[in-house]
Amino acid sequence: KMMKTIILILSTALSLTIIANGKYKDSTCLIVCGSALVNGTTVGDITAKLYYDNREIDSQNLSNKDYEFLFKLERNHYYTVKILKGGFITRSVSINTDLPAHISITPVFKFHFEVELLRETNKLNYEYTDFPIAIVEYRAGRDVFDYSRKYTEKVKSNMASDRDIFYNK
Repeated sequence: KMMKTIILILSTALSLTIIANGKYKDSTCLIVCGSALVNGTTVGDITAKLYYDNREIDSQNLSNKDYEFLFKLERNHYYTVKILKGGFITRSVSINTDLPAHISITPVFKFHFEVELLRETNKLNYEYTDFPIAIVEYRAGRDVFDYSRKYTEKVKSNMASDRDIFYNK
């Protein structure tokens, strides 16, 4: 009986310690924010949607006065952010929040990105427009979330029959 009481007290103390440390109160590990550009200029009147398991879980409609969206992402999940604007091709960014168990999420990681929107045009190879323009994941060597520049350049080069569309020429 005494052993059960000690185990119960230790279990309660451990639970309170975990709650006090906030490990399970808020599992946000990454705050991702971003904006859309047209010809290098930040624009509003966009919709940013957050997907998890191919289901929309959040959406933000930004007016012409609001230029930045923000989503809080939980640890160890795969997300997609889609940016939509009438007359433009929908752009997406894939985000992998897998983190090694020993990595603390206090303070929360932050990642900001800008996406250049492209008008619908015959200069695009539409076979590649459904691909995410970037893949964001944790980089252990630098202890940050970042995107794969090599992947992004590959998608851009495959999508554009005329590379100047990415450089506003």
